[in-house]
Amino acid sequence: MGNDVLVSISNLRKSFGKVLALNDVSFELKRGEVHALLGENGAGKSTLIKVISGVHTPDEGEMIIKGQKISNYSPKKARSSGVATVFQELSLVNELSVEDNIFLGHEVSVATGALNRTVMRKKVNEPLEYVGLNVSTQTKAGSLGSAQQQLVEIAKALSTDPDIIIMDEPTDKLYGDEQKQLYRIIAKLREDGKGIIYISHKLEEILLIADRVTVLRDGKYISTTDTKGATHEQLISMMVGRDIGSLFPKEKVPIGDDVLTVKDLSCGGYLQNINFSVRSGEILGIGGLVGSGRTMLAQSIAGVIKTDAGKVFVDGEEISLKSPKDAIKSRIAYLLEDRKRYGLVLSMSCLDNIILPSIPSFVVNKKELTKNTDGLVSKLSIKTPSLNTYVGNLSGGNQQKVVIAKWLSTKARVFIFDEPTQGIDVGTKAEIYKLMCSLAKEGCCILMISSDMNELLSMSDRVAVMSSGQMVGVLNHDECTPENVLRYAFERSDS
Repeated sequence: MGNDVLVSISNLRKSFGKVLALNDVSFELKRGEVHALLGENGAGKSTLIKVISGVHTPDEGEMIIKGQKISNYSPKKARSSGVATVFQELSLVNELSVEDNIFLGHEVSVATGALNRTVMRKKVNEPLEYVGLNVSTQTKAGSLGSAQQQLVEIAKALSTDPDIIIMDEPTDKLYGDEQKQLYRIIAKLREDGKGIIYISHKLEEILLIADRVTVLRDGKYISTTDTKGATHEQLISMMVGRDIGSLFPKEKVPIGDDVLTVKDLSCGGYLQNINFSVRSGEILGIGGLVGSGRTMLAQSIAGVIKTDAGKVFVDGEEISLKSPKDAIKSRIAYLLEDRKRYGLVLSMSCLDNIILPSIPSFVVNKKELTKNTDGLVSKLSIKTPSLNTYVGNLSGGNQQKVVIAKWLSTKARVFIFDEPTQGIDVGTKAEIYKLMCSLAKEGCCILMISSDMNELLSMSDRVAVMSSGQMVGVLNHDECTPENVLRYAFERSDS
């Protein structure tokens, strides 16, 4: 094996009970390359990187890291072998300082066991400068923004001077210039001879920054190819094993009368005089920059935050929205952006999550509530060993389907989707788009907040654009172009 090969994996197999997560998987990472892992949710990507990082022990197969055959592997041994991982779920401790987070697990101490703060404060600046983060090392991590926290997480990984860096969906919550900054860091790591294993559901991103891509499907190795000359269509076909046609299967649906009407809504001292309506069978896209008020608008309609003024009507009847419970009673379903933090109880089963919003009181007839659950799981093709499986053990795409299933069980008329396909593979995206079309066919109305311009324009019948707490424009379908959306998005509220 040449010195340029950092990781070599052959015939890897890993199962969890009856679920075969990895089946005869091979993989190779070279020095100075970005090697992307691609596959649908549940394809085995996360399991593979957890094997490489020492979290999981494989049942069969061989793994060689920097020329050394690995045995009795663990996270500590992975770190000493030069492996560092930036997981999708940040591992920072909010109450600790940036400095303490970066050295967490490999603190520098003196002979008595006390922390050697002098050495730590000298060493902490190097990884922070590498990622271009200019903050006080004594700042608590919880006070930083999401982009800064991501950079601290990367600096933490680099503080061990690894040769192999694993990044799992690092741009999941980064936008615009924040993404570009991460790409510059990756380019610098590549120039320094590091090997990067990169997981992302964003095909444009993979084709932009990766040298090679390995595709997994249903826990099996499918193919490894150079990204130079590769196309979206080729990668998608490799991922799903079929031609899924258009990524955005928007169907023409008859548009009916107004279902949701919002009049003169103001909220939180930020949203100002919002007026719009959504009709039966219609998908109204909500566009705008981060911080424009899109999520606050969704939260106000869903009863999560109290409004200062205005009225909300469902099917012509004014409704009171003092709490999310009021919204549920009014047949409004809100699928939040952060499904793991707000949309699911990860320590509960799929069954309990699905029936949760339908529980009418403390006295629960579980048999009655669950009689349709099997049908919802089948309808949405939720991949789970059983309804009693903890939802935290499912892949991201299947977790999102559980969120959708729980709101379908409420027989809602108004569906609010906030970033419905964030962190989800293209195959599952197409399924969720088809479901949205199905809901529209049934006469529901849908508000879809999305930062994905292609998704926003392709799936919406109209697009309403938010800027600085105001709805500054509503574009009909034939007016929906990236230029028009961005023109409105950059408008100032005082313009």
